[in-house]
Amino acid sequence: MPQQTTTVPEPQRREIFLAIVDAQDRDLTVAQSRALVSEKFGINETQVRDIEREGLDNGWPPLNSPKFSAELGASRKRTGFESRAPGHCDLYPER
Repeated sequence: MPQQTTTVPEPQRREIFLAIVDAQDRDLTVAQSRALVSEKFGINETQVRDIEREGLDNGWPPLNSPKFSAELGASRKRTGFESRAPGHCDLYPER
């Protein structure tokens, strides 16, 4: 039976978030990365999405690393999304 997000300890949620980012950095689609991480950690995809949102909202590593910040800045300049707030993700509408 899958774990509830609230019962997954924060260190494991951070590990799951890192796995999501790593999978997407390896050119998996968002859906593929969520499915892979869900299977690997034995949680459902809703929990993966909740953890993904938590990581984005809180700027969990690697999002707060200098290397990521530099890459994000360069990417925003190339794509014209310079005005986006740190941690912004097109997958989630503004609240």
